Amino acid sequence: MSLESLQQEVLLHPLDDEPRLVLADWFEEQGDVRGEFIRVQCQLASGRSLSGEPLTPREFSSLTSRERKLKRTVQAAWRPSVPAHLRKWECRRGLPA
Repeated sequence: MSLESLQQEVLLHPLDDEPRLVLADWFEEQGDVRGEFIRVQCQLASGRSLSGEPLTPREFSSLTSRERKLKRTVQAAWRPSVPAHLRKWECRRGLPA
C-alpha cells in the first residue's frame, strides 16, 4: 500500500486506531520515527499496551518520556503536510491535529 492510501484509511476511520497502527508499520518499515510515535501516542490515548493490557504506571511513565523525546523530530517531519495558515497544531494519536 502507498502512503497516500494508508493516510486515506486513517481519514476514513478517524476513531479507529487500527489504520493508524498499519500506517505506523509502514513508517517503521521506511526507518521513520513517526511509526514509533504513532504507536506511543495511540497507547497513551487508549491507556493500553499493544497487547491490550492496561498500562502500568511504569509503562505510562516510560511511554510519556519516549513521546517527549520523539515529539520535536516528528513535528518537524509532519510540518510540511500541515496547512501554512495553521500557526498552532499538535499531534494526536500520532498524527497532526
